[in-house]
Amino acid sequence: TMLVPLTLRGSVNGALGISMSIAGMTSSDLQFVGTRAVDGGLVKANAASGKVAIALSGKLDDGATVGYLEFSVVNKHNAEFDIADVTVNDEARPGSHVALKLSGSGMAGSANALGQNAPNPFMLASTSHTMIGFDLANSENISLSVYDMLGHEVRSLVTDENRAAGHNAVEWDGRDSNGNIVASGLYYYQLVTPDFTQTVKMQVVR
Repeated sequence: TMLVPLTLRGSVNGALGISMSIAGMTSSDLQFVGTRAVDGGLVKANAASGKVAIALSGKLDDGATVGYLEFSVVNKHNAEFDIADVTVNDEARPGSHVALKLSGSGMAGSANALGQNAPNPFMLASTSHTMIGFDLANSENISLSVYDMLGHEVRSLVTDENRAAGHNAVEWDGRDSNGNIVASGLYYYQLVTPDFTQTVKMQVVR
């Protein structure tokens, strides 16, 4: 069994209702079997249809886990799926594509990983850029983008470019795709390879 956490972007103080659909499964080696709730939460799922509903109430901070998707792993082969038809408190939200790296080379330390940007917080008044570091087990094409709290792409830093195995780093100057300096707040950056996806939160201060 594998549990995939569902995390909150932004904070909530009060009732929270979330619905979504699990779709686009790319491998029969990974099967969606249900959900698991967090303390104080209610999660319902229909494994056959992929429908998921989550209900919580209280003060939830940004990055809080609101529930888990549960999958049955038949063989440790890489797999992908989509989170679609997402609504949060009856408002439509962007979905996402998830790539799970279930297979491995068996070599210690030989794994893809996305690190915390430095400096963080990224203080634009005193620092011209922040560095985003990541490690690759093998040379492969990667994409790296920055998103706001609502999941809207702020800027694509790398788009389907080949990077060497080992440690890599990409610089971000705090500007969006139109060259404008972004507002203060929480942002997310996401590394995507053919078989791996990871997202990390950062803070920007103007």
